[in-house]
Amino acid sequence: MRNFKLLLILAIMIVSVMTPSFSDVKVEIDSTSFLKDFIKENYYLEVEDAQLTEGMIRGMFEILDPYSAYLSKQEMTDLLNGLNNNFEGVGLYLIEDKPYVRVQKVIPDSPAEKAGILTDDIIVKVNSETIKGQSLEVVVSKIKGSEGTEVQLGIMRSGRSGELSFNLTRQKITIKSVTTKMLSGDVGYIKLEDFGEDANNQVRYALANFQSLGITDIVLDLRGNPGGYLDVAVDIASTFLPAGAEIVTIDYRREPDVVEKARLSGFSGKVAVLIDSNSASASEVLAGALKGRDNVKLFGETTYGKGTVQEVRRFLSGDGIKMTVAEYYGPNGLKINDIGVAPDFYIESVRSDLTLYENLAPFYDFGTLQTDQNHLVLYALQQRLKILGYPVAATGIYDAGTKNAILNYEESNSLPADGILDAALKKSVDRSIYESYNLQVMDQPLQESLKWLKSQ
Repeated sequence: MRNFKLLLILAIMIVSVMTPSFSDVKVEIDSTSFLKDFIKENYYLEVEDAQLTEGMIRGMFEILDPYSAYLSKQEMTDLLNGLNNNFEGVGLYLIEDKPYVRVQKVIPDSPAEKAGILTDDIIVKVNSETIKGQSLEVVVSKIKGSEGTEVQLGIMRSGRSGELSFNLTRQKITIKSVTTKMLSGDVGYIKLEDFGEDANNQVRYALANFQSLGITDIVLDLRGNPGGYLDVAVDIASTFLPAGAEIVTIDYRREPDVVEKARLSGFSGKVAVLIDSNSASASEVLAGALKGRDNVKLFGETTYGKGTVQEVRRFLSGDGIKMTVAEYYGPNGLKINDIGVAPDFYIESVRSDLTLYENLAPFYDFGTLQTDQNHLVLYALQQRLKILGYPVAATGIYDAGTKNAILNYEESNSLPADGILDAALKKSVDRSIYESYNLQVMDQPLQESLKWLKSQ
């Protein structure tokens, strides 16, 4: 081993003065067992065989593409729970943004939303440890954890200097894939949060309900949707397309292409699809399938551009792999990977007037607070009430002006008008701020889509 160490040192010295051919310093290291033995004998800390084996397996997948990975038993469990919309964590959808990870979406009413974490925040630390260069799966496994435990996130935010720190308490997160409502009295709105295992049935039910009411205009909101199951995306596309319409072509390297087509005639009314740069994967399958139809228009920004299919395999030991096995294309050979799906009407999400939201103090849980008390939570409440249009100074003191603002808010939102800051008021204000933020960021594409629907 001593000769091998010396040879490495000499090689480094030679490189500093000349460029040798690699054959000049060649060492036979074809055997992985040789490398394992070398590390175990010479590394300054004790290393187990299992650690080295896992490291080699992880390395094999990490060199493939950003979406292929080896998953430990816990990482595999987290992945499958996330796909089934049940997990314990802080309520964030994350996506790789080398060398860190970026917040793709914040789940409503989650610890992350309540703390003030925003879409497009960059996570740089977890529990004071830098995550630079770590895979998405590893970062996710560090952020997730048992309900009631805490995690600290270090975040960099556009327009802000320095690192922001957030202390979050994990909780059980249950995501509803589909939410619906009526817009302008005669337009049905379907917000598709992800392509979870039951999302297709929920979309089908929503469309049937709208049709029973005579609704023929639909807004399908895919903004911030990170994807999910491919077969669910295909099934949802079928509910909007005529029988036989092409949905997606899956291009495998060694197997024949698979072309998915609509099996039954679906919804025939007008559909406005909302997309943005965080609409990814299965969202792009659906958007690509609908693009170009006479009764469909896409509004917003070009989608993320993830046009590959991953296969997940779980081993008997509980760990497993997630590996890219194919690329998919939209109808007529529409390439999506690294390109995305372009909207028919490009409308950039508004992100220029968010300073007030970015400077919000954390709005922690608390007991009941009343007149003349001084508390950081009061300061956070005052900030939020001011954004919502209730004139109040952000002092942190529960004065007459604060009580009056609370009373006005309670009356406007059908809450008991008692002027007391309690859990019910906090939850309502949290929701109002979230909706206000979304209006600032997303409202223009929605308004333009409604104009198109009503002009037809």
